[in-house]
Amino acid sequence: MTGVEEILRGLTSVRDTGYAIDDEEDQLSTRAIAAPILRPDGTPFGGISIVGPTFEASIADLREFAGELVKAARRLEAALAAA
Repeated sequence: MTGVEEILRGLTSVRDTGYAIDDEEDQLSTRAIAAPILRPDGTPFGGISIVGPTFEASIADLREFAGELVKAARRLEAALAAA
């Protein structure tokens, strides 16, 4: 992502789905899926991700993990809120 509009669309997608996919945007031959971990006030605390080489991790493979990854992020948010 390079343009402001493209970045804003990407952020909207992350808010809607709860996760983001990196398709070799950060590092060649690598794909990742990540979910944010938010503080109780909604500000970012960190994130949780799964990363793999492109020959092992297709976009479809990563999307299969999306639900469980987002659930794990929500569990971590709950633990953060309880701390």
